[in-house]
Amino acid sequence: MNVLEKSNSALCHEDIEQQVSGEIDRVTIYRILQGFCDDGKVHKIFGENGKTYYALCHACSAGNHHDTHLHFHCVKCNTVTCMDEQIAAPELSPKYSISSVSCLISGYCPDCQSLLKTICLALLFCFTQLNVLAQHQINVLDKITREPVVFANVYYPDTKTGTYTDANGKFSVNTSNQSLLVQVSSIGYKTFLETLSLQEKNLTIYMEQSAHELQEIIVSDNSSKLQGENVMNVEKLNLANNASIQGISLSEKLSTVAGVDNFTTGAGIGKPVIRGLSGNRIAVFSQGMRIENQQWGDEHGLGLDENGYEQVEIIKGPASLLYGGDALG
Repeated sequence: MNVLEKSNSALCHEDIEQQVSGEIDRVTIYRILQGFCDDGKVHKIFGENGKTYYALCHACSAGNHHDTHLHFHCVKCNTVTCMDEQIAAPELSPKYSISSVSCLISGYCPDCQSLLKTICLALLFCFTQLNVLAQHQINVLDKITREPVVFANVYYPDTKTGTYTDANGKFSVNTSNQSLLVQVSSIGYKTFLETLSLQEKNLTIYMEQSAHELQEIIVSDNSSKLQGENVMNVEKLNLANNASIQGISLSEKLSTVAGVDNFTTGAGIGKPVIRGLSGNRIAVFSQGMRIENQQWGDEHGLGLDENGYEQVEIIKGPASLLYGGDALG
């Protein structure tokens, strides 16, 4: 085999492409590989990656059988394949049939061509998925100040998934849908719940400020310390298994404590009086819940059954204001 770098009498690369583009048989392929030489001329087989390869076709007299010797060099994996005796006859070997012509034109061996096809298909699939699952970035801003609402809770009711905004008040969503139901909530703002059209490029959610006044919560300690260690005067009345305490209603039993009287407006109707104050000037709590039924009307008593309580605590003096401004007794 003779391989030369340059020759003036060579079959050009475009001519080979033109001849193999149509429907051809193996005999035609064989003749293309021979290059239609007549007197042992050098023919250009392919040019790839800036380097051109030439093969010398050993010819006898015109019209007789040509024995072509060629070494194929792959520009991808840098391997050299000897094609001697593989293309010497019109009936080509299956290994060097149509794909052999494709190798000579592209400059890649069959293994590299198969690998490149796989890579191209994988990249095509990835780009297709990127187009299907488009990423949308949404801004969450204050409706008045236009400041970003940071770390707001974002929830998608349809998919039951969620996220939160970043330090710039932004969040991203990957979906192929044209619209998406979004719920955004944050402390100090009204909950946002709307269906957004993802066809728009710049999406912004404006949160409306909301102020709520919560009910007052009183935290008290049922202290068991000695009276001398308490900062407020707490008197306890033990009702469990204490037959010495006389009275029909709970208000009458409370009157046994010093400084506490009972105001009666009828049989079984009584209201406690602490230091001369009663009605809405006394705060009554049962199991942490405020009781106010004794404050309205003369015929309304305390409204608590003494049989359901083991102990009653009575706070007198300024410490009672811890339970509200109306607890003056």
